[in-house]
Amino acid sequence: MECETKIMTFKKRRLATIDLGTNSLLMLIAERDEQGNLTILHDELQTPRLGEGLRETGKISDAAMERAASTLKDYAAKANSMNVEKILATTTSAMREASNQKEVLERFQSVSGLDVEVITPNEEARLTYISSTSEQGHEDPSMVVDIGGGSTEITWGLGPRFDGGRSLKFGTVKLLEGPLQRLEMPTQATLEQTRTEINQYLTRVTALGELDHYYGTAGSFTHLSSLELQLSSYSAEAVSGHKITPAMVGTWLDRLCTLSREQKMALPGIDPRRMDLLIPGCLIIECLFKKFGNQDFTVYDRGIRYGKLFDALRGFTGQVLAA
Repeated sequence: MECETKIMTFKKRRLATIDLGTNSLLMLIAERDEQGNLTILHDELQTPRLGEGLRETGKISDAAMERAASTLKDYAAKANSMNVEKILATTTSAMREASNQKEVLERFQSVSGLDVEVITPNEEARLTYISSTSEQGHEDPSMVVDIGGGSTEITWGLGPRFDGGRSLKFGTVKLLEGPLQRLEMPTQATLEQTRTEINQYLTRVTALGELDHYYGTAGSFTHLSSLELQLSSYSAEAVSGHKITPAMVGTWLDRLCTLSREQKMALPGIDPRRMDLLIPGCLIIECLFKKFGNQDFTVYDRGIRYGKLFDALRGFTGQVLAA
């Protein structure tokens, strides 16, 4: 008697994941079919800069709250129009630190109908790690770094297995509003002051020795890649897999510090919404290279929205495909 071959099937699911960071607000809508194929249906970025002024006041400003609430309302409407099963919304360091967290979350719920989850630093680190390693198909020692507006996650593990990480309380928006003083062309003194602040935080992470893979995700890595590739319009597919080196970072940092806003605006690959965060982002990457001694970071446009999606699905097959 012949044995029947059992074919594994998956439950079809369509989900939306929202990541509300200190600078950016992103939404991902994806569908997994019965064969386990995962297709990205929609991926959107807005920059309400929720953490604007937070370093100085300790609060989310009314203006920033309303910008984020309006975007959340639009995102919820878009997700519901696409018949998602569930919307999973998370927020990170700015909301963790804000003294008016309860008021802001209540405002988000009343405007958008969404209950936004404030995730812990360890959960942010875990989601960061799995967002960039779940598709790689190896079990090698790896690091994933996510540079955000208000925090930077440095995480490590074996292949897709998250072993640990740190969420450090510095990021591009905080540095811009701190030692860089929002200067278009910072002085050497402000650059050195910024490096000192970054390195003080990095002392809290122990160098792990040489790893097989170093991945970089989120805006600083993707924006720098877009500049290097001179993209006329941003493409996640184009920047994913691009390698950033110490020499590349040094070249761009030297150049950006001598350009006015208008000159930066003319650069191919520039994103006007994130332009002022390029110099602090480059400084962070520069310090990371010196801390860990790696030769490059491989860039992937992933981050928490992908980590939350992968976590919720608990499995898919093959590559993540664009619709």
